[in-house]
Amino acid sequence: MTDSSSTDIVMPTLTALEGDRIPIVLPANLPPTAVAAFDDYLAATSGESAQILKYKKGKWSTGTAQTPKDLGTEMAVDISSIADGHVKWVDRRPVASAMKRILAGPFTPREELGDLDEDLWPTDTISGKPRDPWARTKSVLLMDTDTWEEFTFSTSSVGGLNCIGGLVQKIRAGIAKGLTGIPIGKLESDSYMHELYDEVFTPQLLIVAWKLEAELMGGEPDLDSDLEDEIPF
Repeated sequence: MTDSSSTDIVMPTLTALEGDRIPIVLPANLPPTAVAAFDDYLAATSGESAQILKYKKGKWSTGTAQTPKDLGTEMAVDISSIADGHVKWVDRRPVASAMKRILAGPFTPREELGDLDEDLWPTDTISGKPRDPWARTKSVLLMDTDTWEEFTFSTSSVGGLNCIGGLVQKIRAGIAKGLTGIPIGKLESDSYMHELYDEVFTPQLLIVAWKLEAELMGGEPDLDSDLEDEIPF
């Protein structure tokens, strides 16, 4: 028999970005560790079906084919997916991850991850200095507002970290102003001159609007633009 006086804990979900994913509901009498376990699982599996969104030399692209993504493309931002932490790289491949969604609390400090002896670090090919194998990393799940395709933007570059950090600041400011709905970011690019790396390009994800889920999902995905050239009649 159900106790009507109990209160359920509803895990936050963004159905506009998660398709048919069912929100997880946990009974209030479960221990707090159960909530943390589900949250860790969601953090680990968030964006599994999403393509990779990359930024290189002023251009955005998606997937292994590096399909170009136009500047000005609008992306819905899954606030609950934004993660921060570190990823360990060996021979240019990720071998370990210590990432955590910011809504789940602070990530593990770098000094607790080990590999602290700089004499054992690989040497950066450009600066000639030891390079920490654990790279500070941030990521976010995005959805193209025209095609409804999902993309994961994960970055360890200074410009990329600043991009997602600035995105969080803008979202925080919007929430403080009482804005509701889903923030819409626009893909842009900027650059500056560096004494070692010459022109350095930096990704920009500018918040241009906040839309309610019904407004965002009210239409149909724009799929015809990619099919028109293939239709023989």
